Amino acid sequence: MKRLVFSIPGICLAVAALTGVAIANTLPVYPGATKMAYAGPTTFVRCGHKISVVTYDSSADVESIGAWYSDRIPGGIHVRHNATSTAALTMTEIFEPDGVGAVAISRAAGSGVHIGLGTYEPALSPADLQTMRALMGSDSPAKQRAIASMKAKCGPNRTGGI
Repeated sequence: MKRLVFSIPGICLAVAALTGVAIANTLPVYPGATKMAYAGPTTFVRCGHKISVVTYDSSADVESIGAWYSDRIPGGIHVRHNATSTAALTMTEIFEPDGVGAVAISRAAGSGVHIGLGTYEPALSPADLQTMRALMGSDSPAKQRAIASMKAKCGPNRTGGI
């Protein structure tokens, strides 16, 4: 099975599941979703944050899953990403307002829907969350400021998110 890694603003998810390592996460698992079998890294450090991710597969559609999580993350910060690559990746991320957790709901051409539940330690700051929104937004000057912010925080080659 080929490992797909989505490095986008926000949670950087290996579309892979946790196998045998406990991750503290307060976000619920979407009903009927099944943990994906994968033995790769599910905890990594990026831009000074330890990120832990567990990924599930679902037969439901992205919109239904997004609505379900929106109801369970009051005040959630929504970021949507539509890729133009050959993978035709679409992803919606919903961050907990305190920056501790996030859910990423993704679908690539020819694959099912994946749900990544992640936690950040330390929590993302309001400025981090705003940077991620700007990176995905359509405001070009804001996007350029966000890229500069990511480079300053995470190094010159890091513009793919926290």
